[in-house]
Amino acid sequence: MFSFGIRMDAGFRLAGAEDAEEIARTVQENLGGELSPKKISASLVKEKLKDKKDVFVVAVTDGKIIGVSRASFEDLDLAEIRWLAVEKNYRNKGIGTGLVEKTLEALKDKGKRKITARVRADSLVPLSIFSRLGFEKEGYFREHYRKGVDIIQLGKFL
Repeated sequence: MFSFGIRMDAGFRLAGAEDAEEIARTVQENLGGELSPKKISASLVKEKLKDKKDVFVVAVTDGKIIGVSRASFEDLDLAEIRWLAVEKNYRNKGIGTGLVEKTLEALKDKGKRKITARVRADSLVPLSIFSRLGFEKEGYFREHYRKGVDIIQLGKFL
């Protein structure tokens, strides 16, 4: 369906407080298209980084953050991937897949049993990434967050 090319030379790591500004910028500019979450600030990211119920993974190349994923713990052994954002110039190069893989590894290390993700029904690339990594469709939410925006919930057992 999609040609994702060869994964470019990016490193993946857990984020720290020093990454908050770049994470906020990456999310603001690259998540949600016309529904981009402009309210995601560096201070909000710092707050979430301090919270032990959140895991942030960043993709870095040449010292610059080019992608980010964020997962939040929902229950004792359940987590949800909430953000998956990759800068436009680095898309279709395996960065999103790498971010999800590293996020799943971190969540498994934290003892999570099941991971969910909610994705816009018309977001074909993220849906393809999650599907290729073993996520299965669990639900369909019509106009869930906004009018005219349908959401698919995906789940995976680790």
